[in-house]
Amino acid sequence: MEKSSIVEINLRLHKLVEELTGGNASKFAKISGVNVQTFHTYLKGTVPNTEALYGIHKNFHVNINWLLTGEGSKRTVGTDEKPLGNKFLLQVAEWLDDVARRDPRKPAWFELQFESLFPEFKTWLLKQRIAEGDQHRRAV
Repeated sequence: MEKSSIVEINLRLHKLVEELTGGNASKFAKISGVNVQTFHTYLKGTVPNTEALYGIHKNFHVNINWLLTGEGSKRTVGTDEKPLGNKFLLQVAEWLDDVARRDPRKPAWFELQFESLFPEFKTWLLKQRIAEGDQHRRAV
C-alpha cells in the first residue's frame, strides 16, 4: 500500500474518532472491540487489520470501503441490518432495571438474550456503561 494511501486512511480514522467518540481514541477502541494500544498504532499510521475493520464496521456502521479508499458513503447500514433506535434501547434498559428490582437473577438472562438477538443492544449498552464511567470519573 502506498504511503499516501496509509496517510489518508489515518486521517479518515482520526475523523471517525473525533465524530463518534468526541476524540476519545480509547473509547472508540473499546467500543470497536480493539485493543487500546493496538488501536493507537492505527492512529499513528499502521493499517488496521481485518478484525479491527470488522469491529469498526459492526459497532459504528462505518463503510469499510470509505475508510480504506475514501469512496462511497462514510456510514452504512445494510438493508438487512437496521439499527435499533436509542429510545427503544433506553426502554429495554429501563425494563431490565425494573425486572432487577423485582428479581435480581432475571436481568442477566434477559440481557444475554437481547445481546444475542440484537447485537446493537450490546453495543449500545457498552457505550452507555463507558459514558457512565466517564461521567463518574469526572465527578470524582
